[in-house]
Amino acid sequence: MSTTVEAIRNGVDTEALFGTLDAIKADPTLARFQFRARNRWIDGAHNRTTIRDFYAANQEDTSRAEEFVLDAGEPAILLGSDTGPNPAEYLLHALAACLTTSLIYVAAARGVHLTEVVVADNASTERNLAATRRLEHQFAALSDVLFPAREPTAAGGQR
Repeated sequence: MSTTVEAIRNGVDTEALFGTLDAIKADPTLARFQFRARNRWIDGAHNRTTIRDFYAANQEDTSRAEEFVLDAGEPAILLGSDTGPNPAEYLLHALAACLTTSLIYVAAARGVHLTEVVVADNASTERNLAATRRLEHQFAALSDVLFPAREPTAAGGQR
């Protein structure tokens, strides 16, 4: 009887995943990354970030054909005109996306089939716009709520 190894699980190429892990075990310097973002002020609360190049696996990575462009702003109540999510919302997006991606990779490596993952992040902030020489911005609380769902087993439970 032969055993078939599932190559793609949860959209992840598990052969490539395990190959990457083996390469990092053999040469831990491959795990060093440097990500970069360049932000430019447009007007008022509107600013634009571009992301393209990064350093990975001991070299500059030039695999991206085009840069990612992200506009940020503030809602009207914070003197903006909703030109994009505000920086706190982008931070929440980054945290939720990191948690989701990590969960998917770990599940794929462990043979767990997921049908859905929802991460709900919340941040409470306090802003002091009254200060004339400084802008205080503090996160009073930050929380993650994770909702993974696995495929049901033949017995009707979840595996």
